[in-house]
Amino acid sequence: MLPPFEVLDLTSSELRQELEASLPTNLTLFLDASKSDAIVEIRDVSGNAVWSNTFWDLRYLLLEAYGWVWLRRSPETTSKPWIPRKKDLTTRDVQRHALQVEDPPDVDPTELETFFNSV
Repeated sequence: MLPPFEVLDLTSSELRQELEASLPTNLTLFLDASKSDAIVEIRDVSGNAVWSNTFWDLRYLLLEAYGWVWLRRSPETTSKPWIPRKKDLTTRDVQRHALQVEDPPDVDPTELETFFNSV
């Protein structure tokens, strides 16, 4: 199956052929372009539409259907980006670290006043 950016240059008939070749065996392509609006459906074995759309541009619909099929044919990722690679940081860890860090030296209020008055 071609990646979506490679099918952008195909004509409607070439795109239809590529789409039909890319469909899993349990799905079929239904196309009705006899009216002013084209209808493209992807149907399952029992004839129920699993994807359907209507638009005036047939090529656009075929591209959209191809993208739908391509996303479902792509392998799912097994990595989960939201699982932390290290131990989770807890409130207790933060408190323990905060108790180990020394407070900074206090700032003299008169020193602050002279600094800001000079600016």
